[in-house]
Amino acid sequence: MLKKYDRYTPKNDYVIIEATEDNFSLPRRETQLTGGYDLFATKDEVIRPLDRKIINTGIKIKMPEDMLGEIRSRNEMAIKYGVFVLDAPNTISPDFNDEIKVLLANIGHLPFDILRGDKIAQIIFSKHEIPNMEQQDERL
Repeated sequence: MLKKYDRYTPKNDYVIIEATEDNFSLPRRETQLTGGYDLFATKDEVIRPLDRKIINTGIKIKMPEDMLGEIRSRNEMAIKYGVFVLDAPNTISPDFNDEIKVLLANIGHLPFDILRGDKIAQIIFSKHEIPNMEQQDERL
């Protein structure tokens, strides 16, 4: 079980996935060349037109300190139905230890049904650097 403030510094680029009790599926890619891992809904939901809803994914992740995860919309949902990740890209930092949840918005004209196991978003992993910052006394 992931513990709050539990640090993970592997010798490689592995991301550890922990499934919660209501998990449907671990993240997975459609093909070897797909950049993002699909995230899946844990239960049935309906998002009314012009409304938003937080959807559980049933996973927690632990990643190296120099890696970020970004939650992004699925193209098909946005184009066909007007449903997208409202705060995309939602950045997941290496010290985030809770279940990943996705904030979806429906700007379409019809209610959008989500069934348990539906693909709802994708997560993209990338390396990042944290620069040192210093204060400059002069005003620009």
